[in-house]
Amino acid sequence: MSEAVAVEESEVDSLRQDLEKVKELDGVVGYILRDSSTAMINLDDPKKLVDYAILSSLALEVGDTLAKRLELGDVRDITLKGRDTKVVSLTRNETKISVFIDKEDEYEKILSKLRSLRRS
Repeated sequence: MSEAVAVEESEVDSLRQDLEKVKELDGVVGYILRDSSTAMINLDDPKKLVDYAILSSLALEVGDTLAKRLELGDVRDITLKGRDTKVVSLTRNETKISVFIDKEDEYEKILSKLRSLRRS
């Protein structure tokens, strides 16, 4: 008789599924989810992939650096507002998440949803 083997879903896979739901919200144009070994990207405009990847990486890095140097404590999330797009970035454990939003859309609902991912 063979035994069923339970396969544990990784945190990144779980977050990806949650981000797919977030991507369905009005105004969300994509996301980047990355950890030390993988990256998952879902963007409406793949031509902006490199630009968004750089923006995502730098936003988190600069935010953490400034918070440490200015002794602001832990950074919960970082929001950058550009001419056409907003990006909300945060870290959950060692996983980095960035969500890209049309600038005209209010992002509070999206930010609230992203913050709830950190607790799940």
